[in-house]
Amino acid sequence: MGIDPSLLKPFRLEADEGQDKVVSLSEAIQRNIRPGMVIHFIKEAGASIRELSRQFWGTRPGFTFVAYIVCNHSLAPVHGKLARKLITTNCTHIYPSPGPVKVIQQLYREGQVQIENWSLCSLQQRLMAGAMGVSFVPTRSISGSTMAEENRDSFQTMDDPFGSGDRVGMLKALQPDVSFVHGWAADRNGNTILLGPHDESLWGPRAAREGVVVTVEKLVSTEFIRAHSHLVKVPGYMVNSVSVVPFGAHPWGLGNHGLPEIAAYKEDYEFMAELRKASDNPTDFDAFVREWVLSPPTPDAYLDKLGRRRLERLQEEGRPDAWEEAMKRANLSLDAPVTSSEMMVIVASRQLQAKVRRHRRRAILAGAGASALAAWLAYYLLKGQGDDVELVMGAGLVGYAPRPGEPIITSTVHFPSARMLTDSTDAYSVVVGGGNARCVSSLGAAQIDKYGNINTTRVGRTYLMGSGGGNDAGASLETVAVVRQMKDRFVDKVDYITTPGERVATLVSQLAVFEKLGSDQFCLTAVLPGKTTAPLADRVRTAKENCGWELRVADSVQDIAPPSAEEIRLLRLLDPDRFFTAD
Repeated sequence: MGIDPSLLKPFRLEADEGQDKVVSLSEAIQRNIRPGMVIHFIKEAGASIRELSRQFWGTRPGFTFVAYIVCNHSLAPVHGKLARKLITTNCTHIYPSPGPVKVIQQLYREGQVQIENWSLCSLQQRLMAGAMGVSFVPTRSISGSTMAEENRDSFQTMDDPFGSGDRVGMLKALQPDVSFVHGWAADRNGNTILLGPHDESLWGPRAAREGVVVTVEKLVSTEFIRAHSHLVKVPGYMVNSVSVVPFGAHPWGLGNHGLPEIAAYKEDYEFMAELRKASDNPTDFDAFVREWVLSPPTPDAYLDKLGRRRLERLQEEGRPDAWEEAMKRANLSLDAPVTSSEMMVIVASRQLQAKVRRHRRRAILAGAGASALAAWLAYYLLKGQGDDVELVMGAGLVGYAPRPGEPIITSTVHFPSARMLTDSTDAYSVVVGGGNARCVSSLGAAQIDKYGNINTTRVGRTYLMGSGGGNDAGASLETVAVVRQMKDRFVDKVDYITTPGERVATLVSQLAVFEKLGSDQFCLTAVLPGKTTAPLADRVRTAKENCGWELRVADSVQDIAPPSAEEIRLLRLLDPDRFFTAD
């Protein structure tokens, strides 16, 4: 005698389950946001940030923003003085190259906004502690930096209580009031799919005291959520509201690696460039914000203004193989003279290759700009010679192969090539700086001094960009710095220590190579060929004249060989428009 099927009814799964939390984005902000709140947002939450700006524009709500990066649409509420404080790792433009934001610099200089500086990993670890309900977590980040001195109320060091004899950094937990998240899909209850790499998207929403405001590309059934439960990163019980906002990440892109049911879209670089130009002047930025943030009354109106053809193009460019079509249209010249910046990148890549081989490193952390190109070039040259090495991006890509024609490291174009997609805490605290790490880092700098200390944060009262993951990358076994040389960048003492120089072993400029040779200070060991056939002694003299400290010179200075045809070919395929290699 079998069981009566009616007895099994309580165990049957429903296609849609839980409280219905779907509301318009306007209603979501009205319900969940109050003046004075501490608001966390991920960079893709552009639609929520625009709606916040519309509802509070012209007021002084005194928000504190917690964000890995303040960029693109999140500049608008800062410019509008909606935020009194930013807890962040950087305020920067990313396209066509990383650079300071002038409207932020002016507000900071005038004291209109405070900036609390953290590294990418340390900020996420503070949010992780908040999510776990512990008051602090240990860290290897920021020790020895100016950030450690500035943030003494939230960072302390202590002796290892288990007797190793080491000093351990301790980060105070951080809990925002509300978090803004944009995901691929959610059911009506708010179970939200976020696709890797997860960068900064995991711990902020989990730490939010009062819950999460979710926007998504698509509303799906709970049945769909169960079928893709391995992709759900924010459970419904944490979520206050769900709003359906297609292209909600714009102008950021959104990769669909692992969820082909929904079309991906690429970053809108044209829009980013327009925003960047406008932000150079407060009056111009006022006009831009009114046109793109304040005037469109709804997310749909914003999309109408962008236009269907533009959105379709972004989706077309978001396909995993779209880079191949783009490269067919690239204006690539292999015969043009080699620039000094190209030579700098090539020499830096040689240094990275040598360190991988000599010290058996198995991973290279790629920074941004020229330092990323150096890491990428080293990767492809090592791979061509049968050397196995993994490229790492701080956003959470491990074992990726950068696509030709796309030198912007944050581009979604690179995501499908990765063999592991994780988050920034995993990338930095384990892969780059963990107990089993075998990583060398490639980093740029706004300033660097004779000890290898790197500054990307502040010069006097001028805010630059911040740490991002630069400080965390400095925890690798050794670092190669790639920096254009001039006296105001090669300084005796940096204004601000973003990345301590203890493990910055080598410095490559467009003029020379500098190594520490058993000392804590750089020594000139080699000179680059240059555009002319100037004698070696003259090139050494030029390097000394463009250095802001009393430079030591090795007894025997190497004359570096010109680039090979293969080095030039690979580099120009990686950066055909010379975003980072033009002089």
